[in-house]
Amino acid sequence: MLEEFEKQLNFNKNPSNLINLIGAGGFSIYSVFEIGNLFSFILLHVLIVLKFDIETIILAPEIVGFFLFCVLFISGFNFLFKSHQPDSQKLLIYSISLFFIVITIQFLFSFYMVQYLYENHSENYEIYYDNRNGFYEYQTIISLIPIIEYAIMAYFFLSKRKLVLFK
Repeated sequence: MLEEFEKQLNFNKNPSNLINLIGAGGFSIYSVFEIGNLFSFILLHVLIVLKFDIETIILAPEIVGFFLFCVLFISGFNFLFKSHQPDSQKLLIYSISLFFIVITIQFLFSFYMVQYLYENHSENYEIYYDNRNGFYEYQTIISLIPIIEYAIMAYFFLSKRKLVLFK
């Protein structure tokens, strides 16, 4: 089965395909994690500024980030599953570019926007930070999310099955 997979990806003709695909996979997975973190981080600050209740502020960003991770990972997995011979060099360049674009946006948002929000909505942040302790059951749920994300990745890589998102 592995030999058939290697033939399909032409590793024997061009050994750099394997390295490109491993690199593209690594940067793609990091990009998916970082996109989820970025949206969670932005949503957290939006909810604080809009004065939502503390339970919503704690849980909503994590849940949105988790669902965004699932949609992006499964969509990417299905895309690669459908393309029998992806151009490994282009895929590597796209995944590295996406990763650096996402972390640049994260840096700019956290450096400029958060400072602006703190300055203009400091009372909302004080309320949030004063009241977020004591929600240990929510923090337990939140700590399980990365484990579930890794389990989802392992399932798809081990089973090599497609999941159709929207039927």
